[in-house]
Amino acid sequence: MRVWFVIFFALTISAFIAMRAHQFQFESETGIRFNVMEFELPGSVDNLNVLLKEWSTHQKKQFVLEQLFLDHLSL
Repeated sequence: MRVWFVIFFALTISAFIAMRAHQFQFESETGIRFNVMEFELPGSVDNLNVLLKEWSTHQKKQFVLEQLFLDHLSL
């Protein structure tokens, strides 16, 4: 059981590092700050719609999709 814990813990840390590196690269290239909590807890439908409109460019949309892919990959 201990071996499985270490394996899954290492995978979790690796996924976290990959997501942070991806976020840092995006923020340094675009100058746009990304906060995943804004997407997960928008507060209301109106706030979510505003957020989606702000992130509607191809580059921003691609970044969010890649982050979600990494997030689901780590589950």
